[in-house]
Amino acid sequence: MHSVTQTRNPLFFTAITINAVFSILCGLVMAATPAAVAGWLGITRTADVVAIGLFLLGFAGFLLWVRWRGSIAAPLAWGIVLGDLGWVVFSAMLLGGFSQHFSGPGLWLIVDVALLVGLFAGLQARGLLRPRGELQPG
Repeated sequence: MHSVTQTRNPLFFTAITINAVFSILCGLVMAATPAAVAGWLGITRTADVVAIGLFLLGFAGFLLWVRWRGSIAAPLAWGIVLGDLGWVVFSAMLLGGFSQHFSGPGLWLIVDVALLVGLFAGLQARGLLRPRGELQPG
């Protein structure tokens, strides 16, 4: 099984580090101040905000663990990319089916976060597809 390493795939590891930092920041804000976040989103269920915040902290911990180890099996690395893409798809579904439940700023927050997570997924995928040291087409 092919391994993804910091030496061979530095862009992937840089992207998951940035992803982890962003997830920690969001997770802490959501877990520590769920009423404020829920109010800004325009929703009332603070337990959902806390749950998502705790999930993000766990996800960030996993990403930092991968970064610390310095290598990961390729299928698991692609799983991280797919997880981020899943977040983007879920956000689009949320906006498409439940946008009436969110405030205007809340909708923009969902869009902005989805765009950032999509960027992380794209950088991670690029880091997996174009490892360092291999000839790249012009």
